[in-house]
Order: sequence, then C-alpha cells, then structure tokens
Amino acid sequence: MSHREAILEAIQFSASCLLKDPLHGSIWTNEVPEVMERLGHATDAFRVCVFQNQPCPHHDEKFCISLKSEWTRPSLEPWTGTTTAQSIPFSRLFPEAFQDLSKGRPASLSAAGPPLFFERPTRKIRQSPVVNIPIMIDYLLWGFLSFEEGQKDQVLTKIEIDALKTVADILGAAIHRQMMVEIYQIPVENSTIGIFLLQDRRITFLNPWFAKIFGYLRNDLANRPFLDLLVAQEDRALVEQHLQQKTEEPDEPGYYTFHGIKKDGTRIIVELSWMRGTFLEQPAIVGTVVDITKRTQNQAALITGYVGTVVDIDNRKEYEKTLKASLDEKSILIMEIHHRVKNNLQIISGLIRLQARQITNKQALEALHECETRVITMALVHESLYQSNNLANINARLHISNLANTLVMSDDHEVHIDLDLDVDDMTLDMNMAIPASLIINELVINALKHAFVGRTQGRIRISLHRESGTMLSLIVSDDGVGLPPGMNIAQIKSLGLKLVMRLVRNQLKGDVTILSDKGTSFQMRFPEVPAAPASVQRSAGSGEHDA
Repeated sequence: MSHREAILEAIQFSASCLLKDPLHGSIWTNEVPEVMERLGHATDAFRVCVFQNQPCPHHDEKFCISLKSEWTRPSLEPWTGTTTAQSIPFSRLFPEAFQDLSKGRPASLSAAGPPLFFERPTRKIRQSPVVNIPIMIDYLLWGFLSFEEGQKDQVLTKIEIDALKTVADILGAAIHRQMMVEIYQIPVENSTIGIFLLQDRRITFLNPWFAKIFGYLRNDLANRPFLDLLVAQEDRALVEQHLQQKTEEPDEPGYYTFHGIKKDGTRIIVELSWMRGTFLEQPAIVGTVVDITKRTQNQAALITGYVGTVVDIDNRKEYEKTLKASLDEKSILIMEIHHRVKNNLQIISGLIRLQARQITNKQALEALHECETRVITMALVHESLYQSNNLANINARLHISNLANTLVMSDDHEVHIDLDLDVDDMTLDMNMAIPASLIINELVINALKHAFVGRTQGRIRISLHRESGTMLSLIVSDDGVGLPPGMNIAQIKSLGLKLVMRLVRNQLKGDVTILSDKGTSFQMRFPEVPAAPASVQRSAGSGEHDA
C-alpha cells in the first residue's frame, strides 16, 4: 500500500474515532493514541507527537510547547515523562517555523538543522527531518502534530502533508468538543442543585445531587418513573397537570413545590423548575429540584407569634437564577453547534482539496475548486454566528468584509484587486445570510476569473443597503470588460450564475437586474426577514437551507 493510500485510510480512521458521538472519557487515553499509531505506520515515521501550547515560564518567550501525547517505534526511547519535554521555547528555537504554524501552515525542519526540540545528553542525537502540522482551534494555534521521519532523505510530499493537515483539523475539532463536554459536565456533575431529564415520564438523566435529595444511588433511579416513585400520592395529580401543561404551553417554564418521597419513606418538600426541550431528537423535560424542607420549617418557626405579612422572594430569586443558567446553557449549546458545523465544513473542504491533488483534468479541478469555495463560504457564516452575541443574527458589515477579503486573497489570480465595500451596519439572520453569502461568493469568483483578462488591476464593489420599507438592496459590480454583446443571461450554462439566479428568486424571493456598462453590475432586491428578539434567538435552532 502506498503512503498516500495509507494516509487516506488514517484520515478515515481518525474521523471514525474522533468524531463519533458520544465520546466517553478523555480522548487522550484511547482515541488519540490509536490515531497516532495509525499515522506513524502510514507515514513510516519513527515518532509522532502532539505538542500543546502552554504558558511560558519566562515572560520574554512568545510560544512554549509541552508534549501532550507520543507514539514511537519500539527502537526509540520515548520522551514522555521527561522534564525537558515540557515548556520548550519553540518560538525562540525555530522562529520561522513558529511564524508558519501560527498562520496555519505546516512547517518542516530539515535534517541539516537541529531536528529535536531539546538535547538528550545521554544519547547521540539522530539527525532526522521533522514535519509539524498546526492544530488550530478558533483560528488560534492550539499546538501541532509532529512527525519525525526515519531517514535523512525521507520527505513527505505536499499531497501527503495536505492529508495530514486534514487529520490535524479533525483532531482540533475533537479537542474543542472535549473542552466543551468538560465545560458542561463538570458543573452539572458537581452541582448542589438536582438536575434531571424526563422522557415518557421516566428519568432519562440525573446528576448525583438529584439522587442524593431522594436518598437513592444514581443507578437506582435511571429509567424509573418520576411520578410513581418520587412524588407523594396527594401531589401526583398536581405534577401530572403541570406535565400536561408542557404539551400545551411548551415555552412557558414550570415552577412550583410538591411533597416528595425519599427511598426510606421520609417526606420532603421539593422546589421544582422545568422546561420542555429535546434529547436525542425526542421531546424531553429538563428540570432542577431543590430540597427546601428545612428552609420551609425555619420560615414557619420565625413567623410563629407574630402578626403581619412576610413576602419570601428566595424562591423567586432561585427560580430566576435557574432560568438564567438554563438560558446560558442553551446559548453555549447553540454556539457549540455552529462551531461544530463550521469545523465539519472545514474538514469537507480539506477532503475536497485532497481529492483535487489526484485530478489532472483542468475542468474537473476548476469544478472542485468552486465547490470548495462554496463550502468555505458556508463555514464563514457559521463562524460569524458562533462569534455573534445573539447567535441567530450576524453583523452584515463585518461578515461581508471577512467573506470578500477571504475570496480575493484565496483565489489564484495575478490581478491586484481593490475592494470597495459599502454595507449598512445591520444584521442578517441565517435565512438571508447563507444565500446572500453564496451569491457574493459566485459573483466575486466570476469577476476574478473573467472580468480582468489582460489587466494588472481591477476593482470589485459590494454594497448592501436597507431601502424604504422592508426591502434590501445587494449590488455586486466590477469595472472589468463587461458581458459580451447580445449575451442572454437566461441561456448561460455557468453553474455559478444559475445558482445566483436561483438563490435570489427561490430563497430570497427577490429579483435581479444585470447592467453591463463600464463593467458588470448585478443589482438584487429582496425583502428583509425581521430579526427575532434576542431571547428567542438564544433558544431557537437554525432553519434548513437548500441551494
């Protein structure tokens, strides 16, 4: 089997290991070591390491790394466990490699230079090429994959390095996902409020404190009926009524107290708050419980012998706190969804780029490149939503600026392009952001390919304005050669322009006017989709889109 085929198999294995759902425990004990062993055999490397960016012990160092995980051939002495493999001043030792890695580019260290990151005084240093592949999370350098080759003349090809970059992207997505799991899991598991999830009146999930409130072990309550087991007989009708209310008024939070029954038969007073949600794509009830028995008894003792009124707002404060925590959790979850979609789209882009390396047909290569830019464009929308404060709308001015600059810088052209952006400070929801971004992608790429033939400089202008009423005006124009005389846009065979017309008319419900005078101008008008309130945006999922 060739290196290329072995690396492709390693990519598939990496995706199956690191992107499976759910991941249990730490990826560093099971999944990552297996992936590194596959990569080592696929590349004939002597050593494969994962180095992580760590705080530097000295303030004058820019970037220090520490060994996170390692695979070696049996003949090599591992670095794991050595103090010299920690806090290595990489930016000072290899400044050029650091610059490349920080920009998301692979960096190779030749056999002529010091290939190891630190000296081993008891061993003869073996001069071997080292290839470092960046691991990026949120466009920042988290660390890198390092491959120490076995021979001085053994060099990975550019195609193989691109394939390894896809593995690093997959690893970066898995690391980020593990970080998010820990952010959720640690607070829930260690919370001093009982947290539970119901499906079909049965307890699908509970944290340790929930079991403690009712005097059970955690496993004793898994998949057991909530009403029959934990609610006192006289209050079951009340709880059942509130459960039924969740079906009729799903967006209204439920909040009340009832008498609960512990495992030993003791009666307690329980304060409950719950809302309807989904779990594994099925309806569910997510709630919290607090044992307020002692607090209720103390309050009763305090008012004995007094005449007057007392307003206890502890319950309300606790409810507000619980509701805010629930909203914050949903916001983080939506952010994670957008981030995971963006990461998956980037992986798809990397796979398309890898496939393109094996194709020589010019027309097929061009089609794959156009497909890759569309995937990247959709990934940018999800990244903008991930960074947005309200998670459902994006800032049009910032997003279009990032998109246009990305397209101009990534396209392989020799013409110097001046970008003229005139975009209102407004927001776009996802139903407008994705088709509008794809339209800009197609028209900018089309201008770069055809508008400036034989020239060294050109200008592309993008404007987006709110007109009177609820209409938006999007214009993408250039000062290029213009359209050929007598050209009928309706009969053109270009997939990109067909996609533009379909997106404007079918998805944005708008119209297109094309002018060709001192260049080409596509002028589109479509109705604005009103932005949802912030509270809705933080709890609503994204819609579906098709081109």
